[in-house]
Amino acid sequence: MFLRSFRAGTWSFARRSLCQPASVRCLSPSKKGVLSVFSTSRCFQRTYATDMPSHPGSEVSYSPEKLLQALEMMADLSESLPPIPSGQDQESFWRAYLLANQIIMYLAARPPTEAETFAAIFQSASVPEDSAVARGRAGVLKITKQIVQIMLEVPPSSSLRSSHLEVFQAFESLQKTHDIYVAPNEENVNDLEKWSKFFVGLRTNLVEFTVRIGTVVEEWESVEQQMKK
Repeated sequence: MFLRSFRAGTWSFARRSLCQPASVRCLSPSKKGVLSVFSTSRCFQRTYATDMPSHPGSEVSYSPEKLLQALEMMADLSESLPPIPSGQDQESFWRAYLLANQIIMYLAARPPTEAETFAAIFQSASVPEDSAVARGRAGVLKITKQIVQIMLEVPPSSSLRSSHLEVFQAFESLQKTHDIYVAPNEENVNDLEKWSKFFVGLRTNLVEFTVRIGTVVEEWESVEQQMKK
């Protein structure tokens, strides 16, 4: 019960700065829907939804300041998460999924033309260390590091490793991107060449990982909702 409440609290914590209604939930993204997540906000609309009516053709987007604030809040929070009790391995999937979606939201919840320009700047532009772009890069690196740590802590004996092999295969690719361009520390955020290589790998591997793990956790959520009826 505690972990379920914590999970809900973590999700709403990141959402508060975006002024989203409490009914916001994350929908499991299809691979087709998120492949272009780093260049357009259209797939963000497929990944996130609310129970509130929307106008056809309307775009889901937020100000750069709000997106950065939410990213940094989640990045800081991710470093102080309580340990996952033994036998509750599913919580690892939930945490990794929520963190991965925070990165996707930060990069994709922008008007299409702005998202395309931002992605190019975010990947390869030389910027001051105290700039919004540099802060965003640091946040993405920090969250990626936490995702890797969370998934590595799933016990070798956990049934999740055999029942959801596709998730761990996708994670292996994400971990390789992390290990090559991030480990053992986050100093690569100031190395533009290494950052660009990291981001190129991330834009593919994070999406694939989110698709795989999202399918699993949304199925769990569906079962939980059915049990409550």
